[in-house]
Amino acid sequence: MGAAEDGSQPSVSLSKGDILGNIKQPERIGRQETDERLIPLQIRAGTGGPPPAYGGATGTGGKTMAHSFRSLVVHLVFSPKNRMPVLRGNETLLERCIRRVLLDLGCLVLAISVLPDHVHVGLLLTVNYSVAEVVRKVKLMSGRLLRSRGNNMTEFSWQEGYGAFSWSYTAKDRLVAYIVNQPLQHTNQSFQEEIKDLLLDHGLERENNL
Repeated sequence: MGAAEDGSQPSVSLSKGDILGNIKQPERIGRQETDERLIPLQIRAGTGGPPPAYGGATGTGGKTMAHSFRSLVVHLVFSPKNRMPVLRGNETLLERCIRRVLLDLGCLVLAISVLPDHVHVGLLLTVNYSVAEVVRKVKLMSGRLLRSRGNNMTEFSWQEGYGAFSWSYTAKDRLVAYIVNQPLQHTNQSFQEEIKDLLLDHGLERENNL
């Protein structure tokens, strides 16, 4: 565009549409979602490694950590109030209830073992809830179910505390074996002795609230 006859630069008027129309808009990068329902299939397939992107999408070009990642294998232990052996006869019902609650929360259930006076659960923690939230929901729903059974269960309640112990993902098969073999283990070890050993193994002082 040439200069005006008096040597000054001519004025140019651009509309907002002209300005925005000349700006190249960046491409929108879709968020990579993780379908947690696929994780059990990947594990059963024997991939050996941790579940892909469990907790977030991959970073940009592998150079940055643009999202959060979490792979937490947790061993939960909890018992009825005063550790009373009141679960006998409700083992199968309780196991199904706990499994259903965990699946609804998005957790991957590795193993569950219900003993007369306590419960063991192995799981891969969901990204949506904390350990405390998962335990609270499991106790709430399972306790409600047991109380609905009537008879001596109408006043049932869980002990306030619980144990939550972390395991390496590569050691999850040992955790499963430990939980599955609970009935055999308790032929020569009490629940109180087991809890003491678990706390010591994980560097914790003994607590009396499990």
